[in-house]
Amino acid sequence: MKRRILILVLTLIITAQIANSLTEIMVNETDFVNLKPEAVDEDADRLIYSFTEPLDENGQWQTTYGDAGEYMITVVVSDGELSSSQDVLLIVNKKEEAPMISDYTPSDNPSLDEGSSLEFAVSATDLNKDLLSYSWALDINKVSNEKSFVYTPSYEDEGTHNIKVEVSDGKSTVSQEWSVTVNNIDRSLILEGIEGVTANESDVVSIELPDFSKYNLAYSISEPLGNNNYWKTTYEDAGEHVVTVTVYDGEFKASKGIRIIVNNVDRPPVFKKIGTVNLKENQKVTINLEAADPDGDEIKYSVGGEIPSGANFDEKKFVWQPGYDVVQKSNIWHRLVDKFHLLAKTYKVKFIAKSNELTDEQMVKVRVTDVNREFGLEDLPSITVDEGQEIEIKPKASDPDDDHINFKYSGWLNKAKYTTDYDDSGEHIVTVTASDGEFKASKDVKIVVNDVNRGPVWAEIPKKSIKEEEGLEIRLNAIDPEGDSVTYSSKNLPTDSSIEDGLFEWKPGYGTMKEEDKKEFVVTFSASDGKLSSDKDANITVYNNNRAPKIVNATPSNLVIYKDVPILLEAEAEELDNEELSYKWVFGLLDNYNGTSSHIRTFTTPGDKKVKVVVSDGRDSDSYEWSIKVV
Repeated sequence: MKRRILILVLTLIITAQIANSLTEIMVNETDFVNLKPEAVDEDADRLIYSFTEPLDENGQWQTTYGDAGEYMITVVVSDGELSSSQDVLLIVNKKEEAPMISDYTPSDNPSLDEGSSLEFAVSATDLNKDLLSYSWALDINKVSNEKSFVYTPSYEDEGTHNIKVEVSDGKSTVSQEWSVTVNNIDRSLILEGIEGVTANESDVVSIELPDFSKYNLAYSISEPLGNNNYWKTTYEDAGEHVVTVTVYDGEFKASKGIRIIVNNVDRPPVFKKIGTVNLKENQKVTINLEAADPDGDEIKYSVGGEIPSGANFDEKKFVWQPGYDVVQKSNIWHRLVDKFHLLAKTYKVKFIAKSNELTDEQMVKVRVTDVNREFGLEDLPSITVDEGQEIEIKPKASDPDDDHINFKYSGWLNKAKYTTDYDDSGEHIVTVTASDGEFKASKDVKIVVNDVNRGPVWAEIPKKSIKEEEGLEIRLNAIDPEGDSVTYSSKNLPTDSSIEDGLFEWKPGYGTMKEEDKKEFVVTFSASDGKLSSDKDANITVYNNNRAPKIVNATPSNLVIYKDVPILLEAEAEELDNEELSYKWVFGLLDNYNGTSSHIRTFTTPGDKKVKVVVSDGRDSDSYEWSIKVV
């Protein structure tokens, strides 16, 4: 039976003070904690100890700065089955240490000029990891609470000054001091660095100035720059100019004259705007060139590149009279535009004005509008044709501008081509009007149409179909355009057919067809007005009207015979179409024979018998049946 473990003693191996209670231990930062508990097991089992943080598995902990505080530690002892625990309060007291300055800059006592700057800085640490504060003093005046301080002596600070920084963790303070030597600076020498300026007329002029505010100085600049240090020169400002720069700060004042040289700039001549010049073909134009030189220099004029053919240029005058061939209609677009009288051609002429080595150029557009000239329309010869022939009017016109000429027709015809009909005989007048889109001209042409007699005109004859021995009638219908009387005939009338008073009649007999099922007949009819005739074909299909064969006699008649005695059966058939006949003898459902008109049969069994013969021409058939009693 397992018995409860009892923790008897907790031993702390440290040199620090132990509180009255065994469950409360007090140490200082940096102390080494080594907790050794003792427990008794009545069964003498092996005991295992464990500890909660911050102790390790051996019950040890090396404290350091920053570990101050209270820690509740639980110690557990176990024999593998049962366990027991005890809480221990570990109090770590703070071990106060003063902060330390580990580095500082500058590393020695510096010197600097008036108006310059120097940074002072320190690096400090605190073993207790306390928050550090900084306090900087210049001489005895507090100047900053930052980790660093930038010292910029004014131009009144020549001499030795003390800079001190104090670093505190709230309880302890450390410090660092520097003795700073400030050197005197002569500010009047600042003006010596300002240089003169050279510029051209129309340039913006300014001088490069130092940063006077860095030296605690104000400044002024005389005209023409002024305090804005800006001068936009003109073409009247060529020459040497001096401006005075003055610096001051109350008692101190210094000045310097700065030379500004403005070079003369030659300016180019300026053309007077000409704009687009508009004229018509064969119209004369004169362009007088005008330009002004802002410096009053002499101007010479010229033309750049080629000028239009036929144009002349003399000194400052351009003269041109374009001919009628200047504007050409070279494509479909040109001809389309020309219909609206908008066709024109633009020439670009470059004029140049030059003074000294400088020039001005002006590209002048000269727009030449097409001038339309009247065309000529030739007289039209008379035209004579017969009725039914085509008339074609061929007008001719010549246009000096090669414009497209449109023709319109009025009067008897409204077009150039016409095929006359047989009601057009007579004399007619057609007026031809030509136009190039602007100008018009008209000519009359006389047209004579001679009367022409025409043959009768047939009405359509539909296809016909009949059988042999059926009657057919076709009413022939042909009309003479002149109203003349029409007679009918045919060169290939079928047998048994006739034409009388324009009526074609035909009744094909049974002999018309032979072995064919049908036959096509083409009958050509002729209609005549006494002078001219015209033919018309009629398509007639005749179908074979078959006549069935007929049995006209059968022997013997019904009879009584003895069995095993041969009997001759005969059938006589009539075929009106003279076609070959076939005979089929039927003695029962599965007992039949193809043969001739006679057949010999021997019955071997007594009884009532039926014998049937079927005669066929291939289309139709006839039959006869005997009733025979066999004994």
